[in-house]
This record gives sequence, structure tokens and C-alpha cells, in this order.
Amino acid sequence: MRANTYRAMGNLDQAIADHSESIRVGAGLGQVLQRPRRHLFPEGRLRPRARRHQQGDLVPAGQPARGGLYAIRAMLHQRMGEPAKGLADADRAIELNPRSAMALYVRARIYEALGRSEDAAAGMRAALAIDPRIKEQMEAMER
Repeated sequence: MRANTYRAMGNLDQAIADHSESIRVGAGLGQVLQRPRRHLFPEGRLRPRARRHQQGDLVPAGQPARGGLYAIRAMLHQRMGEPAKGLADADRAIELNPRSAMALYVRARIYEALGRSEDAAAGMRAALAIDPRIKEQMEAMER
């Protein structure tokens, strides 16, 4: 939660540091780490996502909460103008949760920043296939 607060304040360096620490210690925390993400989406949009989450459609076996932390850290690197630093985190997030629309979207944005337009377009299509509203949700989160 502190990382999210720093991100909202515009202190991206500290947000990255806190997300890095959460990734380090988060392996055993499971769903506890998933809860803060609920605050990233308006209530009306959470319910359908939560239902799919409960049905297992969005969260395969593994460590999806930790994958979300990698995706957020990748997004922060991209926002700081260091997309190459975020690419490994985006790849790791997708490895941990291949059905994460957020991770696919973030990686697509990183590909776009790196000039890899075909990869960016393919990634965006994959993210939108999982969650057609991911673009507006991510833009809201970035605001």
C-alpha cells in the first residue's frame, strides 16, 4: 500500500523500491497482496473481475499477486522513461500469470516505447481479448 501511495504522490523511485521489497518478501503472502489491487479499479468494474477471479479465469495456479507486483514495477519503469528496465519485470509478471491483462498491457506499452510496434500491437490485442476494458482501467490507474 505504501508503494501505491508513493506512486500516487509522484515519487516513482520510492514506489519502485517499495514494490521491489514487496516482490522480495511477497512469495508466501498469496492473496494478502492481491487485496490492495482492488483499490485500483472503480467498484462497478471490480465485481465482474472479482467474479472471474473467484472462478479461476484470471488467476491460474502460481503466484498471481506477485505477478501483479512485477507488472506494476514494469509500468513504473516505463513511466520513468526506462522501458528496457521494465521489460524483464513485464515478462516475469506474464510468466507468473499468463492471463493477466494488466501484465500484457504493460508489456505492450513497453514494446511500444522500445519501437517494437508489431509486438506492441499483438500484446495489446492479447490484453484486450482477456479484458476489453483494460486500456481504460490502466489509464485510470496511471492518473
